[in-house]
Amino acid sequence: MTTTEARRRGLRRGIPRVRGTAIAIALPVIAFLVLAGYWVFHTRADVVGTNTIGPRFVLPGFAPSQRLCARGVDLPGNANTLQLDIGAPAGRSPRATLRLSAGGRTQVAHGLLFPGVVGASNFHFQPIGHDTLASWCLRAASPTIGEAGTLAPTAYTGAAFVDGHAIGQLSQTFLHVPARRQIAALPAGARHAATLRAGFVGAWTYWLLAAVVLIACVAGLRLVLRGMR
Repeated sequence: MTTTEARRRGLRRGIPRVRGTAIAIALPVIAFLVLAGYWVFHTRADVVGTNTIGPRFVLPGFAPSQRLCARGVDLPGNANTLQLDIGAPAGRSPRATLRLSAGGRTQVAHGLLFPGVVGASNFHFQPIGHDTLASWCLRAASPTIGEAGTLAPTAYTGAAFVDGHAIGQLSQTFLHVPARRQIAALPAGARHAATLRAGFVGAWTYWLLAAVVLIACVAGLRLVLRGMR
């Protein structure tokens, strides 16, 4: 057997090992890229305000002839959606109408309630443009099974009333929609990360580090595969 033939046979035996190593390295890299890609292109709605009342209990529901109201709610100026956790009996999604009073005007918004479970219902309105106090009242086309909130008796923002009778504190979340893709938040994230760093560190630093890490990963993979040959 000549030296050339021996080298060829050794190379053939080494090919499966190289392929196995390449696959073992490539699989977690591909999984990371898929997960990262899903995250950066996933949409999200900006939460611009909340009364921090966790959904600990299911508060009493109300009938179509009754109104669920909240007074003295802190309304962010850029909010255009109120998210409430309300449920309706199983069967269909009844329509609900919200009347929001803030900034000297009243707006009417419509939404659907979750059937059979207490779920998030969104009510869209025009942003006021400045932070202010607001109040709102809600009517539903069918009886509700309850709302998420807490039974705390203190008068935090979001105190709920059914026809004037206090029932507890509602869990309320104010959103700014339409939803943005997560990738749109990366420039702001880089700026925020550089805020409390040394003066020479800026948003560019994190973009540079990301590029260096990517180049290093590609170079390292090539070196590993070259060494296996």
